[in-house]
Amino acid sequence: MNKALNKRNRVRMLDEFSSGDEPDWVKSFPGPFQTSSKREVAEKLLSTDFRLLLHDWTNEYTEQGLGNIVIPVVRFKDMKPVIVYMLLISNLQDTAKMVTQHVSKDPMLFPYPSQNLVNTPSIPIWRSQRSAVADAFLPKTNLSQTVPLVNEYAQIWCERLKTVEDGIVNIKEELLHTALCVYIHGLLGVPNPFNGKVFSESTPVDSEPIRDIFNLEIRPLDHKKMIERITTGKKFIDSLYEKGMSGGIQTPLMTSLMTIEDDRARDENMMALLVAGHDTTAFTMQFLLFELARHPEYQHRARAECVAVYEQIEKNGKDIEYDDLSKFVFLRRCITESLRLWNVAMIVFSRVSSAPERVTGLNNQQVEIPKGTRFNFWYYGQHHSRDLWGEDALIFNPDREFKNHELQRGDHTGRFIYPFCKYL
Repeated sequence: MNKALNKRNRVRMLDEFSSGDEPDWVKSFPGPFQTSSKREVAEKLLSTDFRLLLHDWTNEYTEQGLGNIVIPVVRFKDMKPVIVYMLLISNLQDTAKMVTQHVSKDPMLFPYPSQNLVNTPSIPIWRSQRSAVADAFLPKTNLSQTVPLVNEYAQIWCERLKTVEDGIVNIKEELLHTALCVYIHGLLGVPNPFNGKVFSESTPVDSEPIRDIFNLEIRPLDHKKMIERITTGKKFIDSLYEKGMSGGIQTPLMTSLMTIEDDRARDENMMALLVAGHDTTAFTMQFLLFELARHPEYQHRARAECVAVYEQIEKNGKDIEYDDLSKFVFLRRCITESLRLWNVAMIVFSRVSSAPERVTGLNNQQVEIPKGTRFNFWYYGQHHSRDLWGEDALIFNPDREFKNHELQRGDHTGRFIYPFCKYL
């Protein structure tokens, strides 16, 4: 964001923020405003990578990654970037309360009002769209039908890796390409989304232009480049609609998306699902393979388990099914530990409080924040806190103690699926 701002915008943003009133509640929380002037903090925001700032500020103003602090962030008002205050929450009790009781998304997150279920500020729209697509992700019904396809793609991918020249593989590109192809084929019903090629014929080169648009990376773009990306993305989405709805049998997710009557809302949801559906999976797989390569003792255990499970499946004379996934006990632990240690996203989309609320401030005092207070969660701090995980918090250890819901074992309602918090 900071590189995309021109000098005039930067000066305007700094002047407006520095001269504006500071809400009373801001003074009741630790953070950079306790030790520096508003302008100094704002200048740092606009001149430093935000991810590095998050690390610096949370390391300085929280205890072992836990606690609540106030920081500045860039948002949009009347299509213009502005600097505003945000409460970053990592106190465990406050996290448990805010994550369930205040679900309204930040209306200033983008230059234009968002209409997708991931970050729409409208709770009625969110509920309606969530209801429209939720059934498509039911594990025991719709998702279970994709297991044979995932297994087939995995076998094709492994065979392709054997033919790579010099044995050198760009694992990031390979996994991003594979995850996107699996997602589009399995959940949208389109087996040949890139240049008309099926997965066995395609390579990461075929999907790269689309992956350059639908991803989690934050890159500054000028207006012309942004319009080009939007146009290309729209054409690709339209091609998915056409192929997915003309294939005879429509997948539950494609059918659900087509029930959204508003064209823009439907397109935004498709874009959000394309990003969330493949980027997170691919990066988690990268981190998992990275840690298994660093720890051959865990790699051998995971491989031995996989071999044993597959041998038993073949012995029973059947293909792998959804219910077989629970048999990969140690592999599941490795995946869970990868998710804890390597956050796919440091933070998620910010929210605003739907009513006045009391949370923990300076000296553990309860502070009332007003309705409409912008906040987010510092998952990274909780995932890496020695107070929660012990002295080996920064070490990959799949044998550590996890809760059943963190390992996705047993039946748990969505209210309790908050991994690595050690409170819910």
